[in-house]
Order: sequence, then C-alpha cells, then structure tokens
Amino acid sequence: TEAIVCEPMMSSKAHSVAVIRIKDGADVEFAKKEIKEKVNPAKWICVSVNPLNVRVESLGNLIFLAMDNTCVDELISNFRNKTSIPTTTTEVQRDIALQLKVNSRFV
Repeated sequence: TEAIVCEPMMSSKAHSVAVIRIKDGADVEFAKKEIKEKVNPAKWICVSVNPLNVRVESLGNLIFLAMDNTCVDELISNFRNKTSIPTTTTEVQRDIALQLKVNSRFV
C-alpha cells in the first residue's frame, strides 16, 4: 500500500486530496467505506469541510479521497475521467499536480 496526499500547510480553505494504492486483490469497497467513515473533515484548526463534500472514489486498486467545499465535484470528475491507471508513484504525483493546476482557480 502506498499513498500521496496534497493539502496546504496553512489556508483559509479546507482542502485535501489523497490517492491510495491498495494491494491487488484487496477489498476496495471495504477500504473506501473505512476511509469515508474515519476521515476527519474538521481536522484543521479554523476550517472544516462539509461532510457532504467528502468524497471517496476508486479506479482499479486506486482510491481517491477529496475533501473540498468548492470544487469536490470537479476533482472527482477529473479522477473518474482517467483513461488509464497510473502505475508508479511518480505518475500519481504528476496526475495530482496536473489536477491541482487545472483546479487551482477553486482552491
């Protein structure tokens, strides 16, 4: 299992994006349910994400967590519209960077 997270150290807006690659054959639906139930949308000191704006999606054995009050639908749409599953951590990092660049007007 490996993961990468992108979120600001300090910001007036609550925003967090994570991509988790779980082992092949692992129960993706169970992992998504656990993440959704245990993630804290109020983990920041002064801001929080509405629980309705905490989304967990998957593509193969990749799980995507997006928490954002202004652009969660766009983040999820970008993830869903992937035509292939990244196979290396570098590809995942590149995809997240591109996604954040596309959505930077929202963050």
